Amino acid sequence: SKSKLLWPRDLLKLKKYIKSLIKNDNIISSIQFIESANIDWLVIGVLNENNIKTIVIQWAITWEPSYFDKLHKKKSFIEQLTISFGKFIKSLIGINYKTMKYSGDGAVQNHLTMGDHWTKQFNKHHNNPKKFKSLGNPRFLKLLKNREVENKDTVLFITGAATLLYN
Repeated sequence: SKSKLLWPRDLLKLKKYIKSLIKNDNIISSIQFIESANIDWLVIGVLNENNIKTIVIQWAITWEPSYFDKLHKKKSFIEQLTISFGKFIKSLIGINYKTMKYSGDGAVQNHLTMGDHWTKQFNKHHNNPKKFKSLGNPRFLKLLKNREVENKDTVLFITGAATLLYN
């Protein structure tokens, strides 16, 4: 379709726009909820390329990578060829940034998890202790109040959705 033919051009336009934001708006960090959505991988790639801190906040429960592997059917030859061609085109135009297959294996520099359990799970599969940090979940803050927490770093993140999610 015509829209698929415009796709590389649109991605290049987006990369140019992100670079203009970096240049003109003094961007120092990016906080996102996922690494793999339509354009998140591109935003993270461009910011990393420009030495700007990238952060993902775990927003939902995730399963072990082996569980995801069971969900994904084996790709046909045509599907594999299409994926390879897409990677080739992205390389050709300079936007072949790392994308994620499983939560936590993308190019983001910092991945804030919903707690120590998740931090341990991510590190078990990705072995990158500097990347994964326990942030917590507002529903469980009372449980943690009297408990020693492994990671003492403090992060304050406020969204408009918080009152709806944790009311």
